[in-house]
Amino acid sequence: MAEIASIGLQGAALGADIAAIETEAKAAKVVADYNAQVSRASGRQALERRIDEAKFFRRRAQRIRSMNIAKGAPLAVLEENELNAELDALNILRQGSIEASQFDARAALDEFEGKIVRQGAKMKKTGALIGGVAQLTRSSFNFAGIGDATI
Repeated sequence: MAEIASIGLQGAALGADIAAIETEAKAAKVVADYNAQVSRASGRQALERRIDEAKFFRRRAQRIRSMNIAKGAPLAVLEENELNAELDALNILRQGSIEASQFDARAALDEFEGKIVRQGAKMKKTGALIGGVAQLTRSSFNFAGIGDATI
């Protein structure tokens, strides 16, 4: 009778192990998905900040263009300032694009990490199931009196 209870306990322990592995994998996936969402949101915010900064420099360039100086050194200075303001705006947008790309890459890595955790959990569950079935089979053979069963 003790052997039957032992076999039952082994089966229950196997089920608990598999459930724990599944719970761990689900939790890791939730964390990975959350991290991916945070990275994507951070990328969007970085790009939006840079777009706002670029707008400042574009407005500055427009103000310079609207000044009415016909010729001479002041015109050359204004033209150079206008060009610099446009270049600043382009550099800021480029930097924002780079930052957003970096956050997107981080998000992709987070999602990939979630996939790896799920695949690892599947392999871990399979290993636990195979090991548990082998143990249950060994216990069943011993209970049935088949002898020293080694599987």
